[in-house]
Amino acid sequence: MKKIFRDYRDAINSFSGNAKFFLVALFILSMSQGGFNTIFNLYLSSGGIRNSVIGYIISMGGIGAAIMSIPSGILSDRIGRKKVLLFGATLIPLTLLISAITIDPKILFISYLVYGAAGAILRITTNPFLAENSGIYERVHLFSLAFISTMLGNMTGSFLSGRIGNLFTTNEFLSMRYSLIFFALISSLSFIFLLIIKEIKRERDIEKLKMTFRDDFSVAVKFITQRGLIALGAGFIVPFFNLYFSQVFGLKPESIGNIFSVMSIFFFVFAFFGPHLSKKIGIVKSVIFFELASLPFLVILGNRPPLTLAILSFWIRGGLMNSVAPLNSTLLMNLISEERRGTIQSFANLVWNILRSVGTFFGGILIEKKGFGLNFYITLIIYSTTILIYYLMFSKYEKVLSQKKS
Repeated sequence: MKKIFRDYRDAINSFSGNAKFFLVALFILSMSQGGFNTIFNLYLSSGGIRNSVIGYIISMGGIGAAIMSIPSGILSDRIGRKKVLLFGATLIPLTLLISAITIDPKILFISYLVYGAAGAILRITTNPFLAENSGIYERVHLFSLAFISTMLGNMTGSFLSGRIGNLFTTNEFLSMRYSLIFFALISSLSFIFLLIIKEIKRERDIEKLKMTFRDDFSVAVKFITQRGLIALGAGFIVPFFNLYFSQVFGLKPESIGNIFSVMSIFFFVFAFFGPHLSKKIGIVKSVIFFELASLPFLVILGNRPPLTLAILSFWIRGGLMNSVAPLNSTLLMNLISEERRGTIQSFANLVWNILRSVGTFFGGILIEKKGFGLNFYITLIIYSTTILIYYLMFSKYEKVLSQKKS
């Protein structure tokens, strides 16, 4: 354990100023968005907005994200990461503030559309920015800390969301409005830290490994195929876990909320150990290990276990699968030429969202007809197939990464 902490300490000491400022900005944005998202629906409902209209408003965020998926990646490659990040960090506080001071559905449709687009801009630009501002040695630690910062930010925001309003002695609706305004204002602080960042003058061969368009295209297709299949499998069951605990075990919303909040701790723990494992056995083998280890818990959950075992399996499965995200991001950014990282990241994000939605669409139909058990096994089959594909497609790239480190 001491060695793991020492590795993190050494990695953090080697981080550039840009990377450190970005991690702070990322935490602030995640905290603000986590707190805002936790109570926004409740705020709208308290203001008399019907559930169907609330659903339409929230869906606009997804539409905005889809619209900006490709343009944001291309823009970050063309005009620089800092400009795109500052643009996104300007839009988020503005749209959050607008959403907090009105309950006019027409205005909220537009503001949430822009909010979703701004979120996509930041998500898609993050990985190329981190890769650009780190060396091959500390990169996996930087990606893991970015993931952890996001998780901790969301947890902090969710924790504060129900408590900020208690500071105001007024009715429930206004207390939530003041809380939303608070998070909107806090999010604007991220702009300061992003403004301090210095734009790096990028060179096409900055890491001394010449990658052609053909090389990049080959890696991108393999990566997007593998992640797309994971998204498809996840779509069959992950969005329905709240219904699973409600309908199978009869849990109340408050209990389900507590279960979901604790899972963030498992995200943190497994992501924390990811860099150490990748240093021992390599990124590709680490991804395969985490994903393989998650499969038995799908079997357990699909066979209606006792509640305690179901909750524990839910936590461990989620932690194992989500800990893969920073490792995969590191792998992709290591293998893709710098000038095409944003564009390829945007396509990967778009394919993920589309196939996740496809899985969710068919998953809902199957649950209604057959119950939850079949969906767990469909996800198990898709994940197992994807792990094999991942091994066949990416195991050879460990040698490429070793060459880059030498």
